[in-house]
Amino acid sequence: MERSLAIEGRMDTNKWQVLICLRTMRAKMGRRVSLFHICMFIVLFACFGAVSYLLYVTLQYHHIPDNQQLDIAGTPSQQMLKNDTVYRIATWNIGWGAYTPSFSAYQETGAMQDGTPSRGLYAKASDQSTVEGTLRSIIAQAKQLQATMILLQEVDGPSGRSRKVDERAMIESGMAGFESVWAENQHTAFLLWPPKDIQGSTTSGLLTLSQHPIEEAVRRSYQADDAFPEIYFNLDPCFSIASLPVENGKTLYLINSQMVGAVKPLQLQKLVDVMLQIQDEGNYAVCGGDFSMVLAKTQFPTIQQKPVWAMEIDRNAIPDGLILYADEKTPTVRAADIPYQRGITYTTIVDGFLVTKGVRAQVSTVDIDFTLSDHQPVLLDFVLE
Repeated sequence: MERSLAIEGRMDTNKWQVLICLRTMRAKMGRRVSLFHICMFIVLFACFGAVSYLLYVTLQYHHIPDNQQLDIAGTPSQQMLKNDTVYRIATWNIGWGAYTPSFSAYQETGAMQDGTPSRGLYAKASDQSTVEGTLRSIIAQAKQLQATMILLQEVDGPSGRSRKVDERAMIESGMAGFESVWAENQHTAFLLWPPKDIQGSTTSGLLTLSQHPIEEAVRRSYQADDAFPEIYFNLDPCFSIASLPVENGKTLYLINSQMVGAVKPLQLQKLVDVMLQIQDEGNYAVCGGDFSMVLAKTQFPTIQQKPVWAMEIDRNAIPDGLILYADEKTPTVRAADIPYQRGITYTTIVDGFLVTKGVRAQVSTVDIDFTLSDHQPVLLDFVLE
């Protein structure tokens, strides 16, 4: 009897041990399943987020149609243009107020003469006060140029890279007595790149200022480089044409241009075609801007190698009748893969003017040693014959 009870007791004990063991196994398996599910959820959520973001950026990508009429703001302070009178136009890529001498741009790469690679650091200006201070200095410098027509490139609306400063509004309010025309040439979604200095969204464009009356203005689209990853930076290259009446009954077409990407030769061809048409109609055209191609073969002191972007313009692409003006004595742009140091940083000439027949001109570059931008202002003194 006692033995039977002992056996039953051991059986009960074993049964409880088995139950406890099963419960323990279920608990462990439950934890394993939960961790697995959590990991899978995180992976799936990350994939969904990445796909959704890429879809958002892709859907935001678009090009502004060609031949868009542009608004004209402000009040001119001078009369319409006359023949046989000297006028001055300035062109200046202001680098969205970020390119102080210490600034280097993350997308810029290069190499020193000894082969050491170099790369810029920043996607955004250092802070809002820097942008505002640089813009105030740019406005003051623009006034000192004594130009009655000014062509500016890389002027930002409120954008992440320029710390949300509305540069267009700031310049327009600071340049009293000028009419203005704005043509957008970059509009991006919110870019989560680069990881160390996220750029955010960007709106940027060309700003044309004139103290002489503008009758109308139009935005003409350049062919864009739609290869990856350029499409995500939504560069929408263009040139704007402002029509200024002349007392002799003709019109001066003032063109503000910035070329960009691997398709610059095609962009140049479109510009040339438009200017030849204007010339054939008996009118004048003056184009100023950033050609993004080397306009003169002058070699300036540097300890850097020639960067990939410094391709030379094809002079054969400019037909007889059109004249390219570039100051061969002074550089107009500096490489941005390293901070600027005179005699060390690579510099060359990419900014200048292209004019039609009937425009007699002289060109000069204002050497401010790249204190306010990675470009320098270039002036054209001209007479309409």
